Amino acid sequence: MPRRRPRTAALFGAALLSAALTGCSMQAYRALDPPPEPVPSVAAPTAQLTEMLSEVATAFGTQEPRGNQLIDPDSTVQVAVADLRSQLQLSDQVAAVAAAWAQDWADREPVTSVAVEAGDAEVVGTWHGDPLAQVTIDVAVTQDHGPTTQQQYEYVLTWADGTLQYLAPLVTSDGEVVIDSGVGLDSTTGSVQRYLELVRQSQWSALARFSDGQNTDRTELEVLRSVIEASPDLTLVEMPVPADDGTRRVYAVTAINQVVAQFSVDTTERLVVFQRTV
Repeated sequence: MPRRRPRTAALFGAALLSAALTGCSMQAYRALDPPPEPVPSVAAPTAQLTEMLSEVATAFGTQEPRGNQLIDPDSTVQVAVADLRSQLQLSDQVAAVAAAWAQDWADREPVTSVAVEAGDAEVVGTWHGDPLAQVTIDVAVTQDHGPTTQQQYEYVLTWADGTLQYLAPLVTSDGEVVIDSGVGLDSTTGSVQRYLELVRQSQWSALARFSDGQNTDRTELEVLRSVIEASPDLTLVEMPVPADDGTRRVYAVTAINQVVAQFSVDTTERLVVFQRTV
């Protein structure tokens, strides 16, 4: 399977994500409701998460992607996620996360093997009526004739009727877990939403300022406008680890699991930079 070199820093830096947002805007981030009682078991959703991310990592991150049970060899991201979605009964949002992870793996140099395990889950609240758990994702990457490196990431997940409903990187404020609302420029995904609004309005000068002069190609931006106008139900997926320059990476995913754009976001500097994925 052909692979493209990454356009930004690789997803899996040697870091544990816990985005502490002291004094963060509660318009951008929302508090949880109390945990349900009795507290439910998280065994089934963590097993499902392990299966989903393992399938994606093997299919799109390894040199010989033949170890999958749910994804056929040489599948595109769209086809692979459609297969996962139908077999694991994933929600729209979780399917978009799977597509973003698949795109990120596909944009890197392939490795010999990847092992993914979700565990150490703890129910910490309720979100939209579903139990929400904090979970650790351990990823072991083995390079060709090289060492195995270990990385660890913190996520939150919700589930209902035994299937995953919501999945996102862990964010805390004053020690409490909060959820990105996607609203306002203090929010990573909210910043991208504003960028997309400017694209729809053909605000080319504003986009140049918003990207610090990095997005000025009118043709490229008009292509992006046509893509997002044809796909009104985009899901924005934030990846768990900042790039080397500290920016956050966000993918835009359509309702048919196509990753149509990548954005680098710095909420402190009010900076959003678009990069093509299609």
